[in-house]
This record gives sequence, C-alpha cells and structure tokens, in this order.
Amino acid sequence: AVVMKALVGLCTVLYKSFPTSIQQDTKLLAKLDAVSASSSSSGSGSSSSDGSMGGGGGGGAAAEEEREGLRAAVAYRLVMKRGLEGATRRLLLRMKELLG
Repeated sequence: AVVMKALVGLCTVLYKSFPTSIQQDTKLLAKLDAVSASSSSSGSGSSSSDGSMGGGGGGGAAAEEEREGLRAAVAYRLVMKRGLEGATRRLLLRMKELLG
C-alpha cells in the first residue's frame, strides 16, 4: 500500500506540473484543428489570420509548420494528462480493494 500511495503521489505531482487543464487543452486542440482545416481548404491566403507571420512569401508555410508543432504538443500533453488521470484512478481503486 505504501508503494501505491507513492505512485499516486507521483502521478498527482506530474499531472499538476502541466500548465493547463484537460478542458483548456481540448478547446485549444479544437481551435487549432479548425484553423488548420480552414487554412487547408482556402489555400495559402489565410496565413495572416494568426498575426504571427506577416512577412514574405515563406510566412504561410512557416506559420503552418508552427501551428502543426503546437497542435502536436497540445495533443501529446492531453494524452499524457488523460493517462495520468486514468492511472491515478486505477491505483486508488486497487488500493481500496487491497485495504478494504
């Protein structure tokens, strides 16, 4: 039981170390998917919508790469948080079974 408590504590600390909540990441991922879908359907003309790349001809491709990188990072963070949340729940249930 002591090991399980330590594992629950570790999962909790790791989960809390992320700067955003699952809900925030889900919303951000949906927004990034919508931006990506709209930019791919309308061509390269919508690259100025995010405001970060307002320069030359290569800005659209660079902005798209940046969005894809951000999308991958948010998706990874979301999977990690959901995994930690599930692991914590299973550990707590198993601990209750063993102690009760």
